[in-house]
Order: sequence, then structure tokens, then C-alpha cells
Amino acid sequence: MANKGVNPSTKLYDRMIVMPSGLVFKGGQGQSLNTWDPNSGKFVSAGKMLASLRTYGTAVLLPLSNALSEHGRVLLAGGLNSSGIILNTAEIANFNAGTDTTPVISYTKSMSFARMYPLPVMLPTGQVILFGGTSGKNVNFVFKPEMFDPGTSTWTVLPAATVGRQYHSVALLLPDGRVWTASGTANTSSFEHRTEIYSPWYLFAGTRPTISGLPTVGPYGGAITIPTPNASSITSVSLLKLANTNHHQDWEHRLIWLQILTKTSSSVTVSAPINANLAPPGYYLIHALNSSGVPSPGKIIQIGSSNAGGTDTTPPTIGINSPSSRATILGPASGVIVNVAGTASDSQSGIQSVKVSIDGGPSSQATPAAAGDWSTWTFSTTINTMGQHTIEAIATDNAGNQAYVKIPVTIFL
Repeated sequence: MANKGVNPSTKLYDRMIVMPSGLVFKGGQGQSLNTWDPNSGKFVSAGKMLASLRTYGTAVLLPLSNALSEHGRVLLAGGLNSSGIILNTAEIANFNAGTDTTPVISYTKSMSFARMYPLPVMLPTGQVILFGGTSGKNVNFVFKPEMFDPGTSTWTVLPAATVGRQYHSVALLLPDGRVWTASGTANTSSFEHRTEIYSPWYLFAGTRPTISGLPTVGPYGGAITIPTPNASSITSVSLLKLANTNHHQDWEHRLIWLQILTKTSSSVTVSAPINANLAPPGYYLIHALNSSGVPSPGKIIQIGSSNAGGTDTTPPTIGINSPSSRATILGPASGVIVNVAGTASDSQSGIQSVKVSIDGGPSSQATPAAAGDWSTWTFSTTINTMGQHTIEAIATDNAGNQAYVKIPVTIFL
């Protein structure tokens, strides 16, 4: 098998997150940030954190909108820097403000407490709480958790825990909306056996809405119907991946806000996740929130199930019409402008995007015939190296299935 690319320097338990683009973000433990493209098998640089390091800090994918325009934001907080200082700072790698491979990186508000080994938990409200951690290398517990609000980029200090949490700790959101914290190892022979339960603010904010039965879940790009006696008061719905925590970090942590489509007196119907990049297949908690932002207890549902109303598992079709395969393209020494045109279709869930790459490099979005119409598409790039090159087009449907086509061309300058 041919080499696909050079693996960047990695740390133990590097933070790896599937982004809405389908690229995998790597960052948080070392200063360098990267994305990995499963289509080309290559890592590319995504810039650098402002902090020199955040060893055993955290990286959390902030809440996502259920839209093709969503590229994602990642909160990077706490950790130990290269000078041995434990940080209270936080920054955001904002792919929405940049591109799928190059985020805009900026500091956000700092926490009140410096901490490494924090335990991140996403609430059904979209707020992120960092529990526990230490202000020294596995010593000096930080008992007070802090909650980050992605809407205001502010931190709120919460009531202190009784039990300190350090390396190998865990914090999990429970279906009723409380948070369970447990474990911790000061060394290889000292283990923390006590657990604690934290009750967030919404448990004390009046009557909560309820979900009265198991929601009916459609395929990607379809709909989810939620039975509830409180339909008239529901103003938003969140979908939150079930926790999968190891070494005080949850690599699958994500929340998607689902658009409300219709209501009846006893149900709310929302858009299902549009693709598997936004919501990878698996089990999620779904919550209905009222106008005060108070969430219902969650119901566990499966997204991407093969039994979910005819889930699309068939790849789309993709073709390149121009240039023709093995075409010779002439141009000036300054570089040849290559105009690529093709077709894409999918009879089940529709086309989400078409991207084009040259010689296995980073892929860039093509232009559809019209918004949402990928029956024909175009792409333009400049090639300034003489010789044979490969043009690859990648079509992704709204169920996350992909198809590829490659053609060789020869450039003469």
C-alpha cells in the first residue's frame, strides 16, 4: 500500500474529534493543531494554539447547528503548558469563522481556577461544565466546577464538590439531567472509590417538560417525532451523544440543535440530523426544552440505525465530465487554470456536498448548479507544476455515504 502522508507528532490521549466536514480534528495536548482527511489519509496543519501546550487539558466540540453551513467550534481549556504552569486560560478553534482546515483561533474568557485533568460534561442546554482537576501535577484538588456558556463565552463558578478528582476520573451526564462524578488515581496503588452527584440549575427552575414515550426516529435528513404533553411550550430540542469517557476526556462529546418542524397537541416533530458527520451513528439522549431553556429528562434514541425508516446506505454517483481523462492541458509558465465540471446524484437522501482535490491534497468545495442542486457542479484551480496530476472528486450524500472518481491529466507549461 502506498504511503498516504506523514503522521504529525502526537501525545498520549490526543484529543481527536470528528468535525461536521468529515475531517478529524487533532488538538489540545500539543501546540500544533491538525486535521486528518479520511479521503486522502493525510494530516494537514490547522495552525497552532495560543497556549504553548495544554497537556491534560480538555478539548470540547461546542454545540452544533443542524445545517450544511456548520463547520464547528472547539473549546480548548486548562492543562499544563511547556513552562510547567497549569493554565486557567481557554481558547476556541473556530472553523465557522475560518475554513474546514484552517480555524480562526482566539482566546475566550479565562476560568477562575487553573486546572489540569478537568472532566468535561455537556449539558442538554448546550452549556459545558468542567469538573474537578488539580492545580498541581496530580495534587491540589480544584473542588469548584466552572460552567462555560457558548452563547456568551463566559464562565460561571459552581458550588464546590466534596471529593477531589484527578487523573483517571470520570464525569457523566445521566438521563435525568444530573451529573455523576467518580474515581481518580493519585498513583498506581491509591484509588478513589467515592462518587458524587451534581444537580444543574435547571433542576431548580420550575416544572420541567417531559417526553412521554419513545420518539420515532427517521433516517439522516428525515424527521424525529417526540411525544410530549408539553408540546405548546417546547421551543428547542437538543440531541446529545451518550458519554464515552476515558482518561477524563470524552472524544465523542457533541450536541446538535434540531429544528422544530411541526407541533400537535401531544407531539413535536424535529429535523433528524442531516448527516453522519454532524451526528455519527450511535446512541444519543434527546431533550425537549421550554421557553425558559429548561430541558426535559432525556430519552435514549439510536441515530443511524439500519432499521430507522429505510436509512440510506447506498453511495451516491459522481462523475467528471471535463477535462477528459488523460487530457493534456497547456498554459503559461505562471500556472494553468484547470476548470473541472461534473455530475453527482443520489436517489435516496440527496447530495450534501462535492469536494475536489489535486494529487491527494486537501479537498475544497465545488460549486453546485444552484443551492442544494448538485446535478452539475464546477470547480476551478491553478496547477503550476508540469507533468502528470490526478484530479479527484468526492461526493457525500445526506446520509454520510461517499463516492469517488479520479482522472489523470497532464500539464504542460
